[in-house]
Amino acid sequence: MKEPTKSCTVIVNLGREEVDYLDKIGKDALFSTGSKLSRNKVISAMILAVKQLGLTGEGTKTKDALQAKILQAMGLKPLRVESPKAILSEDKTEHRLTA
Repeated sequence: MKEPTKSCTVIVNLGREEVDYLDKIGKDALFSTGSKLSRNKVISAMILAVKQLGLTGEGTKTKDALQAKILQAMGLKPLRVESPKAILSEDKTEHRLTA
C-alpha cells in the first residue's frame, strides 16, 4: 500500500501579476469544468510538470537563468526582458521627477 505523501508549508512571495495569473488558471478551471483549482494546486501542478523535465539547479545562479533553462527544456525561447535603462535609451524619452 502506498504511504500518504507528507506535505510541507512553503511561503512564496509573488507579485500581483503572478498571483492574478494563478487565480486566472483556477477560475478558468471553474468556469470550464465546475471545479476550481486553488493556488496551491496550480503551483503544485507546475512543480510536478517541471520536475518531469529532469532539470537540476547545477550551474544556475539566478531566477532568470532557471527560467531560461526550463523554457529551453520545453523547446521554447525565453522572452527577452530588458532593464528599464535599456527601454529608456531605445525610447529616447527622458523622464524626470521634480520635487
